[in-house]
Amino acid sequence: FFPLSSLRLIVPPLQLVSAALWEIVKQGAVMYYGQLEDFVTTVLETVPELLTYTERVQLVMGLRAKVVLELCRNDDFASPQAIQPHLSRINTYITNQDKETSSSEVKASVTNFLKLVHTLVDNQCQRNIFYQKIFPTVFGPKYDSALQALMRKFLFNLQKLLPVPNLEQTSLWLSLSPSILKECVDFMNQPEPLNTLIQHHKHHGHKVPQG
Repeated sequence: FFPLSSLRLIVPPLQLVSAALWEIVKQGAVMYYGQLEDFVTTVLETVPELLTYTERVQLVMGLRAKVVLELCRNDDFASPQAIQPHLSRINTYITNQDKETSSSEVKASVTNFLKLVHTLVDNQCQRNIFYQKIFPTVFGPKYDSALQALMRKFLFNLQKLLPVPNLEQTSLWLSLSPSILKECVDFMNQPEPLNTLIQHHKHHGHKVPQG
């Protein structure tokens, strides 16, 4: 398959990022969930209407909670020092929400989760029971499917908000910014990614469209 430098030529940047984020959730790659939550939170702070209040909390808290629970599962990371930054981020997020929209149910849910985490850190026996009997049911496939549904809606609405501009619109923007136009011209001095892309398409039988 062609390299990222070539992929960036054919796939719009937002779509490329969205596809990467979607793959992270679809594959359940929890090691990236912290970065994913950072991205989602940053976007939603600017455009909160991409999701409802409940959906925003469920997605942001759902991703961060999964990170915390994976840390608690591992004896090497199940320590207050490793987990506290994540708990602080959860508290900060809830505190920063509009007091009029922040529901008592959400606050209670967060409080219960924090209590659970402290129990998992402090009590090895309870931790073993939790991951053997409770985690697969409460935080298993159904939980992951819910996160996927929320992420799909978030990405879909984000792409609707920022559609790919057509040739005329892009040309107009370049005409208003000579420095960016020059950068685009300079990019033509690096033909390797484009050549790789063209060779890939020719190899797979794609025909050149006739005007």
